[in-house]
Amino acid sequence: MVDKTMGNYSDPFLKFMDWFRAHTLSSKDDYKGACVLTTIGLDGYPNSRSISLKLLEHPYLIFGTSMKSAKAAEIAKDPKVALTFWWEESRQQVRVQGIASQVNEETANFLFETRNKPAQVVSLMSNQSVDLDSWEKLQKEYERKFASLKDQNIDRPSDWGGFKIDPVRYEFMEFRETRLHKRQVFTKVEENWETKMLQP
Repeated sequence: MVDKTMGNYSDPFLKFMDWFRAHTLSSKDDYKGACVLTTIGLDGYPNSRSISLKLLEHPYLIFGTSMKSAKAAEIAKDPKVALTFWWEESRQQVRVQGIASQVNEETANFLFETRNKPAQVVSLMSNQSVDLDSWEKLQKEYERKFASLKDQNIDRPSDWGGFKIDPVRYEFMEFRETRLHKRQVFTKVEENWETKMLQP
């Protein structure tokens, strides 16, 4: 709920939605949901990569991926993840920590349908994160596959799905030229959110 009088949020998901909505309206970026996902690698090291946030369903932040990907394997071993958003136009950063779990079939279908045709074709043919012997061979295979499927609807592969992140911590930062950045943290304690300000 938003406290309109004080301008405060008791639920950080709603603050994130407001910030994200403002970003999508003002940004000229092609990938407005772009963010960095960090998982715990199978070797114990943090592993980060850029992804695209695709869906918000309270309280979840949702993205799609191959279930054969490195990130899926890492989440299966340790579901603790982090997301980082940096929005240049508004000079805002959001950091989210939470627990990831696999989305249901209905959501997976929706996420796949939102992908454009080239991305769907890649999802069909690529073994994401597996060693590649020949780029040229892969390129030719893609061109052949795309030509055969460009006028057809593509069903979601059984090994393609997504994850929903249930946040346990949000940090919102408003960048200031003085470097006196405004930082607010929300931490989930049982079923409630506690908030505090941090020094820049």
